[in-house]
Amino acid sequence: MPMVECVAIPTIASHLDQQGAFRSTEVIDAAATGLLDELRRWAVALKPMRA
Repeated sequence: MPMVECVAIPTIASHLDQQGAFRSTEVIDAAATGLLDELRRWAVALKPMRA
């Protein structure tokens, strides 16, 4: 089953500061949290198969 969660970052250049460091937003943070939560669920579910 594919993971459908993603983190979309439109116009990434607008999220870079003067030094080129990425500056996130609440929307991006929420999407990243959802993606990482789903990835953890998959990792836990598939762990027995790796043993």
